[in-house]
Amino acid sequence: MHTTAKTQSRYTPDCGEVKEGEVVACGVCGATMIEERNVNGPRSWAQAMGGGKSPHDVFECPHQEEQWHKQVVGLRREAGNSISKKLADIMLEEAEEILSSKKATKTVYFHS
Repeated sequence: MHTTAKTQSRYTPDCGEVKEGEVVACGVCGATMIEERNVNGPRSWAQAMGGGKSPHDVFECPHQEEQWHKQVVGLRREAGNSISKKLADIMLEEAEEILSSKKATKTVYFHS
């Protein structure tokens, strides 16, 4: 099994890097990601803006648009950027509580 980073709900490896039949788990929530193979298009926002394309596979978490999932991503990112260990620990604790209940404690307005 391949698991993405703790804040990654979309993964775009080179074609064939993840072998057929290999499960890719969302690093945010652990769900099995939905796969789309042999995509020829942009991998990132920057590549899309530049009109670039490249062959790759796409793996996306089925929960990535849910509020609780977005909030876990946001809390983990904020904790990683925090200069305070105490605040980071509080944010990570809240992220784990949200992950356990699958219920957001606040509405989140960004795309994870």
